[in-house]
Amino acid sequence: SLLLWQGRHAYLHCRAGLQTTLRERWRSICQLNEAFVLLTIDEAVDHGLFGPDPPLTSVRPRLGDFVAVATDFRTLVSPKELETCENKCQGAHGSLLPEEMSIPFVLCSPNLHSDAKSV
Repeated sequence: SLLLWQGRHAYLHCRAGLQTTLRERWRSICQLNEAFVLLTIDEAVDHGLFGPDPPLTSVRPRLGDFVAVATDFRTLVSPKELETCENKCQGAHGSLLPEEMSIPFVLCSPNLHSDAKSV
């Protein structure tokens, strides 16, 4: 399997026919089950994790077979990342925690005045 991650969520790409094996191995590791929800990409689409519309057909292959999303404070890191940033990581985002799902929006435009209101 190929694992592409952003810390708080990861996209997993399986070799043909190994999706069931990956799901079973994931479920066998308590730390992963406690901290992350593992969804097929179709399940993630059904839950609206990519927005109200399904991903574009051209984008879909890049999403892989599964997405793992954090449900608590833990973050996925590679062994090399663990060595280099242990106790030094500043932060991460992309989980299902409410504080990480609320994203501030700032619009910058040359037509806005300094007294513009925030959204």
